[in-house]
Amino acid sequence: AGNATMTPDGASVEMTYTATGFDTLTVTLDNGYGVVGATMVVTARDLSPVAEFPYSSGFEAGQDAMNWVFENGSNAWTVGAAAHNNGSAGLYISNDNGATNAYDESATSWSYAFRALNISEPGDYAVSFDWMANGESSYDYLRAFIAPGTTTLTADVAGGISYSALPSEFIAIDGGAKLNLSSIWQTQQAVVNLAQGSWLLVFAWHNDGSIGSQPPAAIDNVHLMMLNCTAPTALTFDVVGTDTLAFHWTPGEDETEWLVEVGDSMSVTVGDTFFVAEGLLSNTLYNVKVRALCGGGDTSLAAVA
Repeated sequence: AGNATMTPDGASVEMTYTATGFDTLTVTLDNGYGVVGATMVVTARDLSPVAEFPYSSGFEAGQDAMNWVFENGSNAWTVGAAAHNNGSAGLYISNDNGATNAYDESATSWSYAFRALNISEPGDYAVSFDWMANGESSYDYLRAFIAPGTTTLTADVAGGISYSALPSEFIAIDGGAKLNLSSIWQTQQAVVNLAQGSWLLVFAWHNDGSIGSQPPAAIDNVHLMMLNCTAPTALTFDVVGTDTLAFHWTPGEDETEWLVEVGDSMSVTVGDTFFVAEGLLSNTLYNVKVRALCGGGDTSLAAVA
């Protein structure tokens, strides 16, 4: 359904239109004489809760990126290309509509990004995500948690959240305190017990409006899975060369395949517990992750080095 209003002299037009049942919709504005005023492509959002696990989001096009909900202050969550770890897009705080991963240190903000979850099978779930945030001491920081689905998150309202505390019904997935003071990517992992029902997976950014250090928070490679697959252990480097890394690990259980990731450009499935990564750039920091592949799409948390 839709409606339109026009001023008597035809100087301006205001229109609203509601459309349903589409994936991508092309909207064209025409003045009635065949002259096109503007054309834009609109992609539908699916805000229904995630109900199938394992769940992953790398915030790439077509990977669930548009289905996250934001409650933003002046320093706002967005999805774009200014900050990412692997791929070409990530979730990050920006003060210029996503052009950069930067924040206005003088503007106090509480901003939330969240995805609804519907847990039909209660039990232990493994959650992991990559993060980066510099900020300031206990004043500008990232918090990550899972909250009951009935929780109301409001821009620029703390709602009982601080650098070291959460409301009692929230479940921390950030180690129980702020994440900040890192301008390089880190991987955070947690195991949580979730009851049947609705939940919210939440990333919160706060800055206090005084000094701080760039960049603010950025998130990538979010994973949530029921804990049926045990992670490898004892990830150990054997060779660290100018353009080569060799490493090995111990299986978590009886799995026979592993997903090995080296930096943001190498991802390979292997059938041995020893791997050599060649052709790397010298004087470059590489994060190494190894996940067990347990069949049926089930993947473990990562061993990280």
